[in-house]
Amino acid sequence: MDAYIRQLIHLATTNDEDKGLRLIVQAYNALKAAYNNSKHEPYHSCGVDLYVQCAEVAFNIMKQSISQDCLRMYFNGVPLNNQFLCRAYLCQAQLLAPSSVEEEEKFSTAVLYLLKAVNFAKDKTRYHFLVYNASVLYYQMARPFLRPGHRHILHRSLQEIVKALDDVDDTAYEWRATLMM
Repeated sequence: MDAYIRQLIHLATTNDEDKGLRLIVQAYNALKAAYNNSKHEPYHSCGVDLYVQCAEVAFNIMKQSISQDCLRMYFNGVPLNNQFLCRAYLCQAQLLAPSSVEEEEKFSTAVLYLLKAVNFAKDKTRYHFLVYNASVLYYQMARPFLRPGHRHILHRSLQEIVKALDDVDDTAYEWRATLMM
């Protein structure tokens, strides 16, 4: 089952949009069946990383409902402290990202997930690349709030993102300068 779902997810990323959508729906249905068949241990029949990978691909092909449900199944289990926990936080942040500056509450919630990912990743050298990824996602979400009257929401979270990049000694100095501007 594990190999079958992995193959579906991989093929969904390498095919055109329509076929990719069909493949990710198949992978999602297989994951959901595995989750539902294992009442006490949701991850018994497949790897936990598959829930996050499926959520990421579903998000990228604009199937937010599948992405959200995959993350729900992932978080309902006992997530391991590895890169997939961090990636799940990043995916959740993207799902919660506001679509306009009127959605300050959504922005604040999305930033909480980004900061969870950053705090997890900065303590482990092998996951430092995820701090950079989180900073890029943060910038994409924060850009609409760089207007007068909305900048105050960015102050604290921006400081935390820049500090995390400093903490991991990220060498993308131009990127840090862009964030600080």
